[in-house]
Amino acid sequence: MADVAGTVALAIALLSATHRGFPAPVRRAAKVVRTEVLKLQEAWAEQQKMVRAPKVDSRGADTRSDRAWAAMAAILQALASLPDTLHEARVAARLHETLFPTGLRFLALPFGKQWAEGERRLRMIDDEELADELTALVGEVVMNEVREAHAEYGRVLGITRAAEEAAVPVNLLDALRATRSAMTAYALQVIAAGQADDALAGPARAALRPFDAVRDAQARRAAARARQAGAEPTEGLADGEEEPLDDAAPEEAPELDDVSPSTPIPEVEELLV
Repeated sequence: MADVAGTVALAIALLSATHRGFPAPVRRAAKVVRTEVLKLQEAWAEQQKMVRAPKVDSRGADTRSDRAWAAMAAILQALASLPDTLHEARVAARLHETLFPTGLRFLALPFGKQWAEGERRLRMIDDEELADELTALVGEVVMNEVREAHAEYGRVLGITRAAEEAAVPVNLLDALRATRSAMTAYALQVIAAGQADDALAGPARAALRPFDAVRDAQARRAAARARQAGAEPTEGLADGEEEPLDDAAPEEAPELDDVSPSTPIPEVEELLV
């Protein structure tokens, strides 16, 4: 996340260094920078949330579902073994034959097919209005566990999770590019303002100083790496060479360790009045 933290830090530095007297085009460009860096922070926060999310255990959900269905089948089978003069025994035999015509062999199927077989049985219970008499025989604890275990199984397998809850990979690269593009456009507006008005030449140089701090920090890191590798350090970057913003934070920006998805971004209106 060094690229992201460095970009956020640079955006904070640029917005913090914006001069109050800059004209409207610079103001608009600064607002775009703020808008895009806020989007970047939002995407960054979503990615962190996904990284921190606990990993689901398909086998654990499978085992829970297996045990719930097995408990239901065992109770029905036990009741069905009683004398058929008992009403409960006859009902249990009928329900067992309806729900488990091949026994528990469906529990050995692959996860997805097993879930589908469980779903078919639960739909049968609801469509044929078997829930009341089934619950009367196996009890609410078993009936509820079958339903809850099946629902969890579907969520873990990603079958029943609502589309809006599905984990969608966060594309930080697009947000990163948009923020950097906005900062480049802002820099061009600052340069134009400084060239158009001599009184703004100094403030324009100051407003762009965070970029210099980034380049200086990158050059220092490159020299340090060269020394570690036993090579002669180079002076700055070659003509036309561009390096990513990486973990370089301008002097005016917060340290990278202090930059996060919730780091406050300067308000443009407060700076440009």
